[in-house]
This record gives sequence, structure tokens and C-alpha cells, in this order.
Amino acid sequence: YGGAGINSVGANNIDTAGCTFDPPITPNFNQEPIVIPDEIYFPDEPPECGVAAPPPVQLGVDLSDGRGEWLIRPGFYSNFPQAGLVANKQHIYMASGVYCIDPPMDQDLSWSPVEFVSLNGSRDPSKNKYSVHNPDGVTLYIKAGGGFSINANNITYLDASTTGDYQGYLIILEGTHPSIEDCSITGGSKIDINGLIFAPYCDITVNGGSEPTAEINAQLLGWDIKINGTTTINFNYDPSNQVTIEHQIGLMR
Repeated sequence: YGGAGINSVGANNIDTAGCTFDPPITPNFNQEPIVIPDEIYFPDEPPECGVAAPPPVQLGVDLSDGRGEWLIRPGFYSNFPQAGLVANKQHIYMASGVYCIDPPMDQDLSWSPVEFVSLNGSRDPSKNKYSVHNPDGVTLYIKAGGGFSINANNITYLDASTTGDYQGYLIILEGTHPSIEDCSITGGSKIDINGLIFAPYCDITVNGGSEPTAEINAQLLGWDIKINGTTTINFNYDPSNQVTIEHQIGLMR
């Protein structure tokens, strides 16, 4: 969508198995240039944006490192995850639902190993021992003003919502045409993200990381998409896990 499209820099191999198709043959060779609309359809703002997130609940202690294991729940966040969990480098588990996030002063939403040990929103019991709290997946709804940065040097497991108005959406980033933000995903063995990243007004950079293979189990919709790295990057598309788009009524000319 949008700007220059998709380009890759340095990646040894980009595997898009399941994403390709044979385009239809058309006799119309002199078509008019595509006009990018100023506004596109965004999902409605979730009600969670008007409800403060409840305080985290401690679930246990990870015996491998002695760090606490905490459950965070849907609602509105100005700091995500909560500052107290970040300061003490805890294991963070997410309950099913929508997390409305509005970082202060138009800052980017970012997390990295210096901020916590793990962020776990997986529905898979083999990856999440507290998956009973997350049967239906999660959606991060980020308010306009900044981009996001996902650094996979620490464990980041996120599965998109499987029910409700945000089914299939993993990340929604608000935005407008005049303000194109910067977003990045650093893939590696410690990242497992599943679902649609919907950021039509953000330049998305995917970095392959240092591992031999980076798995990106997500669909990316951005203004411009750039792929970096010296590793193999696998984009795994599952047609059974698609976003449900509601029918819209409007006028055409």
C-alpha cells in the first residue's frame, strides 16, 4: 500500500511461499496512474481506549531466573507495559483482549531486552504456560502520533485476536496521510508474531537479525516496506487466519 512498495536490502533469501499468484492478463496497457486516497478505512476505536487498564496481577516466579511472572489485562495504557514491570525486568503475560496504547508526547511504542525479560501474548500452551488467560488472542491498538519498534532479542510472542471486531488484527496503528511514521520489526528465534500488522501510514522495516532464519508469521500493511538482513526471512501466510472486514456503505463516482 502507498509509497514505494516493497524493497529488500541484503537479504539472502525472501521466502513468500503462499503469497504469490498469477496475475490476470489484461489488454489495457495505458491505464491511468493509481491515486492514493487521503483517507482509508480504519477499524473503529475500541472502547478500551476509555477504560484505564487494571493493575497487573502476579502469577508466579520463573524458577530459571527468579523474575516475577505478571499478567496484564486489556484497557488503556500510556506506558506499555506498565512502568513498574519494566523497571524490574519481569516476565509479562497478556490476557485476551484489546490493548489501547497512547505513548506520551508522540513517542514510538518500543520494547527491548533492557525493558523486560519476555512479553507473552501467545495462545499456544507450548509457548505460554499461562495460555488459559489468553484463549482468544490480543490486539494492540496504538493511537496516532508515533510508530513502533519490536526488538526480538528478548522473547516476544503475540497472537492476534481470534474473535470480535478485531479478529485477525495484531497491531493497528492510527495515522494520517500527511504524517508517515517509522516502524520496525527485528526478526529472530525469540520472536513469534501472528496476525495482521495494519499500519498504512507507517514505513515498515523488517530486519532479519543474526539467526540463520527469521520467521515472520504476519501480514504487513504499510506505506513502504523495506526488508534488511543477511539471513533467510520466511513470511508465512495462513489464508485461514485473515482479518474480517465489515461491509461498508458509501458513494462512488
